[in-house]
Formats: sequence, C-alpha cells, structure tokens
Amino acid sequence: MSATEARLAALCAAAGYSTELVELIAEATFARHKTGETLSEPQLRQLAEAVKMLAAGERSTEHIPVLVDEYEARHGDRWREVFWTRTIRAAAFRAACREGHPHQVPAPGLAQANGRANTARAQQARSAQTRPA
Repeated sequence: MSATEARLAALCAAAGYSTELVELIAEATFARHKTGETLSEPQLRQLAEAVKMLAAGERSTEHIPVLVDEYEARHGDRWREVFWTRTIRAAAFRAACREGHPHQVPAPGLAQANGRANTARAQQARSAQTRPA
C-alpha cells in the first residue's frame, strides 16, 4: 500500500466512509471512472482531497449518495462542477464556523452558483426586466 493509499484509507476511516461510498466519490470526482477501475497515484491524491472536502463539509455516509443523485438529476452534464463547487463552499463554511468566523467565508464562484450573475447591477437589471413600464 502506497502512502497515498494509506492516507486515503485513514481519511475514509475517520469519516466513516465505506469502500462502496469511496467508489461513488471516485465516480463523482472523475467523469470517466468506472466502478472497480484502478486509479493512478495522482488520481488517488485527488480522491483523498475529495474525501477530505466531503468530510470537512460534514457530508454523511447516508447523505452523499442522495446528493450525487440529486445533483446529477438537476444539473445534467455539469452536475460534477456544481456538486464540487457547493461541497467546497460547505467545507469552507464549516471551517469558518469552527473558527468562530461564519461571516468571513470566501465564496469563489458564487456568481456562477445558480447560473446567473449575483451582483447588484445584475440584480437591478433582472428587476428592471420584470417591472412593468
């Protein structure tokens, strides 16, 4: 077992993630991954980071399969992008809360979170479009 595999196993054990769940996480992480395929060393490192993010975001064993199914159904081909953007945001929020700074959470990609610009100017433009003339 490589050091990366040992790290991944330790992260999974700490989070309570089963082998089956790790396969699902691998499928969510790598678009072309099929259950049972061997991962390269760089892929194992990336998978370990994915497990770390899910655990930091307090995603439970029961919750992850539901989230994956929901994101896949709602977001089509770009479900992985949305899933990981929100997973990283949840992990950052949880970390900020643990440190006592929930209002200082960085929000990378917030503007793209729902497919629309999230600025005051864009909100005004949307409001103007819906207002009667």
